[in-house]
Amino acid sequence: MSPTAACVDTTQWSAEDKKKLLGAVLEMGGNNNTKSFKTVESSITWENIKVEGKSAEECKAMYQKLISKVRKYRTMQEIIADAVAFVEGPGRLSEYPDVPKKPPTAFSLFVMKRSKKFPDVKGTDRMKVFANDWNELSEEKKETYKKKYLKLKKKYEEELEIFRQNHPDCLLPGIVSNSRPNPPLPSKLYVESRIEKIKSKKPELSNAEAVKILMNKYKELPDKKKLKWIKKAMSCRQTYQDQVDVYLSHNPKSSTKPALLHLSKEEERIWHSSKGKPVPAPPKNVFSYFCNAKRDTVHHLGISEQSRTLASLYHKLTEKEVKDLTEALKKEVEEYVQAYTLYYNSLPEEERSEEKSPEEALAVYN
Repeated sequence: MSPTAACVDTTQWSAEDKKKLLGAVLEMGGNNNTKSFKTVESSITWENIKVEGKSAEECKAMYQKLISKVRKYRTMQEIIADAVAFVEGPGRLSEYPDVPKKPPTAFSLFVMKRSKKFPDVKGTDRMKVFANDWNELSEEKKETYKKKYLKLKKKYEEELEIFRQNHPDCLLPGIVSNSRPNPPLPSKLYVESRIEKIKSKKPELSNAEAVKILMNKYKELPDKKKLKWIKKAMSCRQTYQDQVDVYLSHNPKSSTKPALLHLSKEEERIWHSSKGKPVPAPPKNVFSYFCNAKRDTVHHLGISEQSRTLASLYHKLTEKEVKDLTEALKKEVEEYVQAYTLYYNSLPEEERSEEKSPEEALAVYN
């Protein structure tokens, strides 16, 4: 703990003030878990942190005091979550003494052990030195830490499940009480499932770098593998709804409403195709049909130039060419109308409410 933090007058800070401070710090870091503790902390402009009746110096001192209570080898969001739990400790932790703590990763276990052996290694060089040491470890020695982590992780997951069953009304550990739950995204679930593995192999990567690598890998997944994560996101919708309900019960003044699960156009195509829904829908007019057919020939142009070029090409078509396009589109629409009607009628009654009726969906072609 810094000398300034040690001298802070805690009696002048309410629990609500402390949580506002921690929330403001997290928000300044983008309110996500892709940035490391050091990265966010070094970018904080304390004059922009606003807590009523407190100066920038007082905010910084209290922040340092609060985070001195938690483990640092993690992301800023995880650290702030623990700090909030500490602030709420006198009431909340005594109410939930069985709340489990997330286990340190294999690399964190290595760092903790290494730190005891080399207490003089400090500052920004610390993680570079330990990351280099980790990379030079034999796979056999790394496996020792990985096995220990997996054992701790399994125990944590078992304890967490018991905790959830015993306290369904409590915010889950690791979720900051003033942070809104985020809807489950397929790409996010993919990243979360693999980020620990990639960071154990390459501990020198920051969270942001690891996330970027994994996001690129997700984009390159074949449809079949991507569908696995889309299905998982869809199955998590109820859990997300429950998290929003719990969040609102702790933040009654919030205007937060559950967000619809947002899929990219590519993910929507994969998801709908897997359910037998005909995709994509045909264009609404002949010009759009023509543009779709010619889009690849102008992809090297800017958006505005593409539109002008396609419009120019369309106006140069002969009457017969326009007639042929009209007939081709008409045939495609007829096939789509038939396919969509069959698809809709095949759905169970409870799933039909999630889709437009044939009359609604096909009205644009009348």
